[in-house]
This record gives sequence, structure tokens and C-alpha cells, in this order.
Amino acid sequence: RRPKGGADGLIGRVGVVRRAPGPVGDVLVEGELWRARNSWADGEPALREGEHVVVEQVHGLTLAVRRAEEWEVLP
Repeated sequence: RRPKGGADGLIGRVGVVRRAPGPVGDVLVEGELWRARNSWADGEPALREGEHVVVEQVHGLTLAVRRAEEWEVLP
């Protein structure tokens, strides 16, 4: 079963970029605003406000996120 709380409960959740990471920005996940940074290497297009992201890791109070795939955003 997937964890419901704590840091492990955030991994895999979909959020929305509120302030683009450059290098650190803000994302809204499960109704809460979190600090976030990109989790991928250079060369990927920068995230923009309003884009959907997926949480890959949690480092203290900062999330490492990547751009969400279309299938991850569908209801």
C-alpha cells in the first residue's frame, strides 16, 4: 500500500507549478505549497507556471519534481 502521510506519501503525487524553479520555486501538491527544484539533468526545457509535475524525491522541506506525463495528469 502507498504511504498516506509524511515524506514518503508525497512521492508520486501530481502537483502544479506556482513559481517556476530557477533553481528553487514553488509547487502546489495536495493543497499545500512546497519549495521545489527540478529533479532532472540540464538540457530539459524549464518548467513554467501552471504545468503539472510529479514529486520524485523529498529533501527536507524541498521537493524534487519532474514534468508530468499526459497519462499521469488524466483524471
